[in-house]
Amino acid sequence: MIKRLLILFLALALYGCPSEESASCQKVMQCEEDVEMLCDKSDAGCGEDCHYFVHEHCYEVCKNDKKW
Repeated sequence: MIKRLLILFLALALYGCPSEESASCQKVMQCEEDVEMLCDKSDAGCGEDCHYFVHEHCYEVCKNDKKW
């Protein structure tokens, strides 16, 4: 009886966890850009010095998702 339990336990341990990837989910990268503009008055007192910053955020989504 103990041998059978040991063999069963070892078989489950060697088999491992089920795959997280499902056949219905093909993962793709989705990226979104966020643009930010910061302006300061120039040292001369007239006009502005503006700087543009672009931030890109990427993450994995399923290709079948409605958002994609």
